[in-house]
Amino acid sequence: MFTDAETTALTTLIAGFDNRFDNDRPARASWKRAANAEGWAFEAAVGAVQRFYSRPIAADESLPRIAPGHITTLIRQGRPGGSGPAPAQQVLATFGHAALTVGRPSTPEHRAEVRAEVAAKLEQQLGRPSRIKAREPWHDGPVVRDLDDRAIEAGVAQVRQLLSGPRAAKRAADSAVAAP
Repeated sequence: MFTDAETTALTTLIAGFDNRFDNDRPARASWKRAANAEGWAFEAAVGAVQRFYSRPIAADESLPRIAPGHITTLIRQGRPGGSGPAPAQQVLATFGHAALTVGRPSTPEHRAEVRAEVAAKLEQQLGRPSRIKAREPWHDGPVVRDLDDRAIEAGVAQVRQLLSGPRAAKRAADSAVAAP
């Protein structure tokens, strides 16, 4: 849940980028409502605001006024499988394909095989050749391959520890204070 402090920080950041933005109480209330309705994480929202204002624009172009929908779109685009193509499991389930199972390694050969099968089924359904293309996986760091169960469990434990750390406790306390 977005707190009042996070909302103020976000709207102040926006006002710092754009002097057209009114950083008053009604604006903050509206942005907080949108943030909570869409489930924004504070860090993701700040990153989306930075991406919105730092993207390259032509000399004769001007940026539109920022709206909560811009932030939601940018947050979703930043997530793996966000606004981009649907996850492979979801696409394959649409075609009744059950070849992907948990734990099966994803090799370039396997991905090519699945892409070819999906392309053939699309071509059959659409009556024309499909335009499926390979795309690079989204990642922020080095690609990790061949993880064993212990490595995965250790990573999950680290994430749980981060989510239940002091910042999460502070957020929960702020939310309790802000609630009527």
